[in-house]
Amino acid sequence: MPSLRLSERLTYAVNPRLTAGMTADSLGKKSIVDHLTRLLNTRQGSVPIDPNYGMSDLSNIAGSFAMGTTESICEEVAIQISRYESRVTNPRITVNNSTDERNVIALRFDVSARLADAQRKPTDEMLSLLMRIDASGRVHLTPRQDF
Repeated sequence: MPSLRLSERLTYAVNPRLTAGMTADSLGKKSIVDHLTRLLNTRQGSVPIDPNYGMSDLSNIAGSFAMGTTESICEEVAIQISRYESRVTNPRITVNNSTDERNVIALRFDVSARLADAQRKPTDEMLSLLMRIDASGRVHLTPRQDF
């Protein structure tokens, strides 16, 4: 079971209604998705304590569907997840070529990783997400399965 981050534990202790109806496992998965969203939307170099934390500038990249660009994004996302999210292991990022007429100026990727135990060893449980980068460079993560 993934554990919660300290700030989340404090928030839920002050306002337990935020966790109503959620299991510890679903809270842990939500915590991972929330952290990955913050990580992937932070611009590299903007965190003074760690200049490597975050992603390079993704604005205006959604209009470029060049294979080299998407492959480099996949690689960068996998490196960032491996480096900064210890609750998952073996992240795999692949380009999602599904079409969506509502939002054609976006890049889509499938993100999958194994949840890790307290010793950072992979478990049998998978985390599967759809990652979308919109035209402004904002990263959106959507779980593929319910928590």
